[in-house]
Amino acid sequence: MLRVGPVGVALGITFDVLYVLCVAFHSLYDKAALYPAWRMLLPGLPQVTWGTFLIGLVQVFVYGLLVGVIFVPVYNRLAPKA
Repeated sequence: MLRVGPVGVALGITFDVLYVLCVAFHSLYDKAALYPAWRMLLPGLPQVTWGTFLIGLVQVFVYGLLVGVIFVPVYNRLAPKA
């Protein structure tokens, strides 16, 4: 049986790592196709400053927590009991 807290935090950290990699990629390759996708999800991305970077980091972590809150109960309900 999974618990929401550890799964949510693990997903939040994973999403943060991916966010940092995507921002680094965006900084290196400004014209990449990645930009429109992030622009829809995270405000402030066109001009990444330390403030918008930290706001995006928090937002992505919260997205990970929310995925955990949704996924864990569904998994626990549908997983066969051992």
